[in-house]
Amino acid sequence: MTPPAATVPKLTADPTGRGGASGAAEPLDPAVAHAWTEIGLAAHLSVSAHAEFAAQLLRLSAPLSLLHGAARAMLEEGALAQRCLALADPDTESDVLLTPAPEAPARGTPRRDAEEVDVGAVVLTALRRGCIAATVDCVCAREALEHCRDAKSREVLTQLGCTRAREAQLAWRFLAWALRSAHHDLADQVRVTILTALRTQPKPVSPGAHERQLLRHGLLSSPQRAAIEQRVLRDIIVPCMEATLARATAARPTAA
Repeated sequence: MTPPAATVPKLTADPTGRGGASGAAEPLDPAVAHAWTEIGLAAHLSVSAHAEFAAQLLRLSAPLSLLHGAARAMLEEGALAQRCLALADPDTESDVLLTPAPEAPARGTPRRDAEEVDVGAVVLTALRRGCIAATVDCVCAREALEHCRDAKSREVLTQLGCTRAREAQLAWRFLAWALRSAHHDLADQVRVTILTALRTQPKPVSPGAHERQLLRHGLLSSPQRAAIEQRVLRDIIVPCMEATLARATAARPTAA
């Protein structure tokens, strides 16, 4: 099993997704606007998370391809944040100003060596944010596309799915690289983290009128996302984990 493959979305030329000037846009349902705003703000914060990840990769002397992936993720999450916020508020300006994310260490702060980087913490964070959460987001976006009836929301969902698919692939590539030289205990922590996230599959719940309204705008309810998360963990994450751990074990030098 491999993480979802990413394809490049075809987006409209209008950065706000508003299309032609055919009059004022219809006001969104407040719940729809709030949901897209939350997704946009989460994407904005993800830029900071990927910047921190890139700095950690540098200190760990990671391959250049991983650094390129982290830099691309920062750009894509920034673009995604703008599209989501513009979707939530069609009257917003093309350049959305947000509260700055948490600042990086100030200049002049002593640089930590690779030995001071907690490799285990970086691996487990990448596992939760990238391997699991990004994969779940990608599959949720694809599932929401099947129900979405709003053209602008469909474009943003396509962009979201592609962005998170590439982030999931980046996280799995990092894990494969890091685990080759890591202690066996870290592999056990990876396995425990994933297996403890598995829960009893929730019973399907028929969507009500509110949930159907959200679906028409490409938004899943919490129970729907929870059900998809458990399915993704079983069908994608666990097989990827086993394959990654097996390759890492095979790549480790054998003791003399």
